[in-house]
Amino acid sequence: MSSPIFGKTMATVAVAAVITGTAVAPAMAQNQHGRAKADTAAVVELATSTTGVVTGTGSGSSAVVTSGRSQVTVPTTARDKVSVSSEGYTIGIGVPESAGTATAKVAPSGTVVYEAANGNAAAVQPLQDGVRVLAVAGDSKAKEFRFPLNLPRGAHLDLAPDGSVAVNVDAAEGIRAEIASFEAPWAKDAHGKPVPTQYRVEGSTLVQSVDTNSSTAFPVVADPKMTWGWVTGTLYFNRAETQKATFGAGAIASIIGSIPLPDWVKVAMGGYMTGIIYQANVAYSGGNCLKLKLVPPSMILPQVYSNSDNSYCA
Repeated sequence: MSSPIFGKTMATVAVAAVITGTAVAPAMAQNQHGRAKADTAAVVELATSTTGVVTGTGSGSSAVVTSGRSQVTVPTTARDKVSVSSEGYTIGIGVPESAGTATAKVAPSGTVVYEAANGNAAAVQPLQDGVRVLAVAGDSKAKEFRFPLNLPRGAHLDLAPDGSVAVNVDAAEGIRAEIASFEAPWAKDAHGKPVPTQYRVEGSTLVQSVDTNSSTAFPVVADPKMTWGWVTGTLYFNRAETQKATFGAGAIASIIGSIPLPDWVKVAMGGYMTGIIYQANVAYSGGNCLKLKLVPPSMILPQVYSNSDNSYCA
């Protein structure tokens, strides 16, 4: 396995299921791995901008930016996976196969590019507010990109109606926790024009398809962005656990106590108990279920969801 060229550690804040970071280190030394070709990096950065892209300081074959408790590591070759770790969980995100086994090259902005001989490419952008793993289609032959994932034990992917994909784990009996998510996909052609795109899920592989036509200007950039669910994570109670939550604070404390939650959630729970009990009763009496949105550093939002919103409410 190749050594990482870039590792990032950062703090999380409440921005719609997004990893966020604060302090960043000086620009990473480039002579270890060379620089990305200006055209490919420029195409990617035209589609994404460079706002928030994080660079790091290099030491041997790795670089680290430290400012919190989550870490993103970018590999030296496209055959290895981007690794994201936080709160005891680690998720690996495969670089698209279209990049082959290309070696990473780092642009001055911090965008990491893997260029294949056939004109296709891939890129990774560690961000202050997340991490992007991007596919770059050199021509119309590339219709879809596969991102194989290494998921934590017991985790699975769920495609949402808005096109995003959640990484969920069954945290306890009757409780499902969203530990991370891939935001709804987008794709742009070389002129910045949107290209129709969508995800589908095949086991632990995220597949992004792009719908190009004769007017599409290549290359096309497609972007899965993975963010940690604990940033604005969600706990879903099924019907049985929603009913238990109507019994009061003791029942809720027992349910929550069995889940490996961040410490701030356990501390904040007491202040929101009345609202949680109220929403549990509203949900259960209406044939629905309870969910808790977790908003660091200290907010818990009790809400109601239905089986049509998420089939877990059963």
